[in-house]
Amino acid sequence: KLLVADRTFSTLAKAAQYTFGNWATHGLSLSATWADNAQGYLQARCYKVMICDPRDATIPDLAALRTAVAIEAIDQATANERLILEDDKATRLVETWHFFETLV
Repeated sequence: KLLVADRTFSTLAKAAQYTFGNWATHGLSLSATWADNAQGYLQARCYKVMICDPRDATIPDLAALRTAVAIEAIDQATANERLILEDDKATRLVETWHFFETLV
């Protein structure tokens, strides 16, 4: 079995919120129209392929399935599996990145 998710939203509520605003989320709740692709994707027990368009103008990044899956993966990671940078280390990393961009 294979699950292919092609440029989809995580939840209908987030797609409505980040596309139209909070009022759209309230409208969905009044009509009892909900969809949660993130939980279905995460719970599926099969091979999975996620297709993403970095320039997607239809589904906002914050509402995309890829974002919800990434956030869930971070939430499930233990402390020693996470990259935690203090402010000074993050600043040095950004400065180094800008230096390398200048070279290229």
